[in-house]
Amino acid sequence: MKISVKWKIIGIVIMIIIIGLGSLATISSIIISNKTEESVVNQSKTIVEQLSMNVQSVLENYGSSLQIIAQSDEIENYYLNNSVLFDEADATLRQDFQTFLATYPNVSGIYTADVEGLMYEPHFDGLEDIDATTRPWYQLGLENPDVVSWTEPYLDAATGTFTITGVTGIKVNDQVIGVLAADILLTNLTEMVSAMELGYKGYPVIFDRTGLAIVHPDLAGEDLSGEPYAKQLLQTTESATIKESIKNVASIIVSERIDNVDWTIATIYDKSSLNSTATDIQKIIFLITIGILTITFIVLYFFISKIVQPLFALGTLMGKVSQGDLTVHIDVKTKDEIGRLAHH
Repeated sequence: MKISVKWKIIGIVIMIIIIGLGSLATISSIIISNKTEESVVNQSKTIVEQLSMNVQSVLENYGSSLQIIAQSDEIENYYLNNSVLFDEADATLRQDFQTFLATYPNVSGIYTADVEGLMYEPHFDGLEDIDATTRPWYQLGLENPDVVSWTEPYLDAATGTFTITGVTGIKVNDQVIGVLAADILLTNLTEMVSAMELGYKGYPVIFDRTGLAIVHPDLAGEDLSGEPYAKQLLQTTESATIKESIKNVASIIVSERIDNVDWTIATIYDKSSLNSTATDIQKIIFLITIGILTITFIVLYFFISKIVQPLFALGTLMGKVSQGDLTVHIDVKTKDEIGRLAHH
């Protein structure tokens, strides 16, 4: 079946509009998606870097205060002169411990330990039954007596809260004779990080070096070291941007290391959420395209019909001429190509 000139013109115009606006929608979607992703990644890098610095700064403050006590005359006096519970040397050192606890409300306890026993503030019964020398934190303090070392996070039995222990060595006459340690609750840290509003359905996480989720919206306290994205994070020694699927959801992960405790802090985004703006624009352009096509079709249909109407009339008259009727006549009303044809 032959296609008329009218429908050829309408078809070509409609095709040009579809290709033009379709290309516009595709190109704009790609540009917006890339720009949004780039903007979010840069913003997240700043966020995780700042959080990493904040965590390190807080821990350094705890560590500095611990070292001041570990090197004080009061603790040396305690080890040289203490003989019974709550004697003068004991009471003097406890005053320093109480000041430390008052300064840092997130510290649940501060204590000193050696082969002979444990002195803990606040005091509780049953200390004599605890062999501190068998505890990992004790060995950690002896191995690194000149710095403050940090244990892996663990759930505190009394509070059910993630806790880390900072420990350093105690020296008397240049001999390491024990350790000083403090248990620090991570409540404020985890609440602060968990409450962050990242947008685009993003959420923050913190892993220790073993893959334990210290902060996670759903899986806090669980070992996630088997997850592919967690494996990549744990293997990364510096800041990184990773694209990985999490539970079959394409995601973008921006991470940073917290060196002094060997943790990884990261922000995770659902990639489809990052592309939501581009998707919305695509929908808008699609609706605009439908509107333009509808209007264009109506305009072209009536406009071209009016233009080609004289051609139909010429065709009819020329049919009469071909049959021998030379008396036919047509009024020429236009001076365009169709008008010239009608004139001839």
